[in-house]
Amino acid sequence: MRILIAGLGQLGKRHLQSVASLETLEEVYLIEPYEKNLVEAQEILNQSKAAPGVVVRKGASCSDIGPAEIDVAIIATNSLVRRHLVEDLLNGFSVTFLILEKFLFPEPEDYDAIGKLLVKKNVKAWVNCPRRLYPVYQNLKQQNGLLMSLTVHGTEWGLGCNAIHMFDLCAFIRGQADFAVYGNLLDEEILQSKRSGYIEFTGTLYGHSIDGSTLFKLVSGRQQMPFSICLQYADKVYLINETLKQVTSINVSDQKTEIQSFEVPYQSQLTANVVKDIMNTGSCGLPMYDESAKLHMTLLRVFLDHLNKKTDIPVKQCPIT
Repeated sequence: MRILIAGLGQLGKRHLQSVASLETLEEVYLIEPYEKNLVEAQEILNQSKAAPGVVVRKGASCSDIGPAEIDVAIIATNSLVRRHLVEDLLNGFSVTFLILEKFLFPEPEDYDAIGKLLVKKNVKAWVNCPRRLYPVYQNLKQQNGLLMSLTVHGTEWGLGCNAIHMFDLCAFIRGQADFAVYGNLLDEEILQSKRSGYIEFTGTLYGHSIDGSTLFKLVSGRQQMPFSICLQYADKVYLINETLKQVTSINVSDQKTEIQSFEVPYQSQLTANVVKDIMNTGSCGLPMYDESAKLHMTLLRVFLDHLNKKTDIPVKQCPIT
């Protein structure tokens, strides 16, 4: 198995840590501009099962490691460089499968351009929205009927970076990707992200499925409150605390409650299984590119509309990652 990982920050290193556990791993290609991250990545490989026989090639860009045949490429860079890196990769390498981190891209035109390139190069792609892989959410989806609403509350948890996670969770449980989203309750102040060159939003995003049967609300407030997720069905309500790893179910009819524990898998536990599924079946539990691009674009338009209310010069790029 030949794996390429582009972007070896904290998340990229977790991907590497996971795939390094695969006994079928033969070659690893690492693309990362910062030497410190490449050194740390090599240390991860040195301590892994793959260490004795794996071939490692690394560089700051695609051109530094030359053309190659790649089974699975994982793109864990920041969003501003992601389109260009994917284009360089697919035009210079033979890639069979692709996993992209999110937020996917900062400009609307990026989505169509990469979608067309994937078709042209015959590359099957997914987006890493990993809550679809959590047993707790898979079980809730299987055990219940139509999701009536999903509500998320937390303190300044960053809607730009993180709303796509919750939006995707709603789409996964609901079983569709067509939603209307409204941003008129976003906070006026645009925050600087902890990542240089990026911004963040707080306030409230809300919306509904196109048929109106499922509502959702994402609240990133200034007041201190624990991060919580509420799923409401006709006969049950589930309150999920991922920090405490507890789900509280409430019967609507008699208000009877039950608390159960669950595990939140780390990315370093998930990636290897995703790669194995892709290699064995050509599929995996993550959303495919077209579905996720639709969800991303729905959010991106709302964020861009919000930014354009504050300037006379049209804003075409929303730097979130």
